[in-house]
Amino acid sequence: MNMEIRDFRVIFLYQFKLGHSAAEAARSISKPFAEGSVNERTIRHWSAKFSKGNWNTTELENVSRGRPPTIDDNVLKLQVEENYYQTVKRLAAQLNANRVKTIKEQEKSKSLICGSFMSSRSDSG
Repeated sequence: MNMEIRDFRVIFLYQFKLGHSAAEAARSISKPFAEGSVNERTIRHWSAKFSKGNWNTTELENVSRGRPPTIDDNVLKLQVEENYYQTVKRLAAQLNANRVKTIKEQEKSKSLICGSFMSSRSDSG
C-alpha cells in the first residue's frame, strides 16, 4: 500500500478527534502500516495545529521560509523498500520535496567542507 504523507495527516486528525495522545496515535497507526511509519514528533506537531483550530491537513508546499522541510527518514525508507529501482527524482516527487540529495552528493559536500577546513588550517600553520 502506498500511503502519501497527506493521507497520514488525515489519520492524525482522526486520532486527535478520538482524544489520543501523540504516543497512542503513533502506536495505533504503526500497527496496520509498519513499525516506524509515523514519527511521534510529527504527530505532536499536527496535534498542536489541530488544538489551535487549524483543521487543514495540507501544508503549503514549496514554502521557502526558514529551514527547508525535511523528509521523515521512515517514510523515505518505506518508499525505497517498496521499489528499490525508483529514481531520486521520482522519490522527490512522491515525497513533495524539491530535491532529495543522494548519498554521493552528501559525501561530496562533507568532503569539500572538510577539505577547505583542513587546507585553511594547514595554510595558517
